[in-house]
Amino acid sequence: MSAPLQLTGSIKTKTRISQWGILILFGGLGVISFLQAKLLLRTTGGGETSTGLITQSMQARLNGVSLGIVSYLQNHDPDSLARIKSEGKEASRLLGDLKADALQGGNEASYVAIGKAQEDLRTATLDLLAADHDVVVRRQALKDTVGTLQSLTAQMESAIRSNQLNASSRLRSVHALMDDAKKFAQNQTPGNDPELSRTHFGKAVATYQDLSRSRRTTHWADQARDLFEQCVTRAKDLQKAEEEKVVVSDRYSQTRRTLDQALQKNSSTQAPKWHVRSVKEAFSSGIAYVALSGLLLLAGIFLVLGTTHRSETQLVGPLHEILQCVEAAATGDLARIPTHWSRDEMGQLSQAVGRLISVLARSENLVYHLAALVESSGEAIISHTLDGTILSWNKGAQRIYGYSAEEMKGRSITILSPDDGGAGMMNTLRRIQNGERVQPFETIHQASNGRSIRAFVRVSGILDSTRKVIGASFCAQDLTDTNLLKPKTIETRETVQ
Repeated sequence: MSAPLQLTGSIKTKTRISQWGILILFGGLGVISFLQAKLLLRTTGGGETSTGLITQSMQARLNGVSLGIVSYLQNHDPDSLARIKSEGKEASRLLGDLKADALQGGNEASYVAIGKAQEDLRTATLDLLAADHDVVVRRQALKDTVGTLQSLTAQMESAIRSNQLNASSRLRSVHALMDDAKKFAQNQTPGNDPELSRTHFGKAVATYQDLSRSRRTTHWADQARDLFEQCVTRAKDLQKAEEEKVVVSDRYSQTRRTLDQALQKNSSTQAPKWHVRSVKEAFSSGIAYVALSGLLLLAGIFLVLGTTHRSETQLVGPLHEILQCVEAAATGDLARIPTHWSRDEMGQLSQAVGRLISVLARSENLVYHLAALVESSGEAIISHTLDGTILSWNKGAQRIYGYSAEEMKGRSITILSPDDGGAGMMNTLRRIQNGERVQPFETIHQASNGRSIRAFVRVSGILDSTRKVIGASFCAQDLTDTNLLKPKTIETRETVQ
């Protein structure tokens, strides 16, 4: 017996070492590159002062405020309003940093201009938000009044019956009122000529009231006049609020431009601090970093190529060969055996697959041998499921019963015992399924030509790998012209049942 497989872990270890080696090399390369860039920036050039960085951050925050205002004016969502507040607070904090930097550098005048522009922008922002809120409130008030007017005209229309006097004229008047209400609902303005709209609406109401002449219609007409006047007034108020919003928006844009100019002027007046060395000195300081970076890069490249080659030769290639052998074995070709032999996991896997294919080949030969024995037997050997469906039918069964294998496969075994409808056979199958052992018995079967056959039958269960009964084997010997058993020792099917 061969020893059990022992996983050495060599492939995994080599792969992990290569991976960590690559990670360390390229991580070191990144650190060296960072140090080199930092050195070159320090030696050959300069950068912006802290004032310039604060100015850039402040401009970014102001841009965030502007984007938040645009979003809020379009959607009126809480998130945009929260963004305006947060970006404004951050801009105010940066303004404090700018003041401290200006006082330290003796440039307080530039801070004063920026601070004034910042305060003006803050006031303009609050005014713009207040103007927008006023527009929203007045627009909603106009919308509510127009909705009430439309509901009233709908009631007036529904109250007109087709059989009333002048019903069509009343409907035309009400439809005219509804058209005027729709204009407010669509445009939310009284039109270019409010007096003309008021006159047209008044005539339509008067016509409806003259044609109807009832208390209810008079009440509705008075309500319609009042609501229309409210719509005109609120539309004018909305128009004034929108005009005021435009003015405030222009003032906000102007203050924002003023602040941007002050920030730009302050940034341009700050003299950057330079620390300059000669090019030769800078090159001498950085050449060691350049050389080390190059060596690390070359080592990483060779390590990647080596890992790739090792994976192809020790992992991908053997796996491909093993897969081909397994696929060949699945199609019946048991002659192909993996040829990869090594002491690592892949070699042991290859050996295990080879041994498995060899075992399958021996099992296949044994199956062929048993099948030949069954097929050449003179007795009828039949296998079937627990419900009686025939699975196999040898030549002995064909000789005794006259049916061919093609005729019987898939049919019920009860066809051999038509006298009792196969009840005896099914009872025997139930006993086998329950784990009982059935003694050999003698019974009467019927061949394909109707001839009665005196058969000596042996029935046994077919078990799977878990010892569960999944079918039955049926062996029958023809005793019609023989006297192998004495009558008193023969156990008929009826006695067994």
